Amino acid sequence: MAKMLGRAQPPKVQTYSKNPLFDLLPATIRRLVNPKAPVKCCVASLQRNLAGFGPNGDISKNQKIQLENLMKKVMGVAYMPEDLTGKFSSLSKLNQREQSKFFSADIFSLTGDAWMKEPGSVEWTDGKGVFINNYSNFILWVNLEDQLRLVSVAKGQDLKYVLLRLQKAVARIEEALKSCQQRGFSTASGGFSHSRREVYGTGFETSFTMELVGFERAGREEIEKAKRELSVKIERNGKPNIFNVVLNQVPEDTEQDIVKKSVEAVDALGKMDAELQSRLGVKLTL
Repeated sequence: MAKMLGRAQPPKVQTYSKNPLFDLLPATIRRLVNPKAPVKCCVASLQRNLAGFGPNGDISKNQKIQLENLMKKVMGVAYMPEDLTGKFSSLSKLNQREQSKFFSADIFSLTGDAWMKEPGSVEWTDGKGVFINNYSNFILWVNLEDQLRLVSVAKGQDLKYVLLRLQKAVARIEEALKSCQQRGFSTASGGFSHSRREVYGTGFETSFTMELVGFERAGREEIEKAKRELSVKIERNGKPNIFNVVLNQVPEDTEQDIVKKSVEAVDALGKMDAELQSRLGVKLTL
């Protein structure tokens, strides 16, 4: 059309298909801000599946066993730095008593997975396993809802420390997978393929455990109001005054957005709780 009208052709728009990656490099993480509000512990996690095995955890028993053996190799000392070396446990090989004892470890209380110690809570079929590093601050789940779930955790409010470990782990795992002739992680529509609900293309989530004495005293109405205002989930942890706080993500959120919005919400929640304590005359016993 442009030629017929004697005009120059418009430049052709080139579209690139975005190759997704965990978009928080160490330099970016160091520029982020940790929560200022008192936090009992921070957790950051990633859901991933392997391109060679399919887009989700719905794979055959043989593939699950293959994947478990591959991840045992990947998490070995040949590929992992000292702070990420540890022990892989095949959970189908443990009897019920051993499983309950295994899930009584402190790290599972921090990551919110202690419920798995209840007999029958999860069917530990062949291929399901978990790797825990020697410092008990990193977990890799194999063949649960997705093929892989990476979890980094620390007591206190140092989220940046948690994120740096997660970034290092996912980078090293991806590198090791490629050394083992794997194609890397499954992707779709510019994001990572996974099965976790209310988590989008990043496969990334942060969670904070907070003591909210004011909200506990004020009751459900104030909790519901804060959830709406701050766009977070606030769920009881099972211990008095202790709650888990998770951001309600939207599909456009990048990893940086998730971190920034989460920290802002946690700080706002800390202030709201202090105001409720003051209003309700809560005396803290230290």
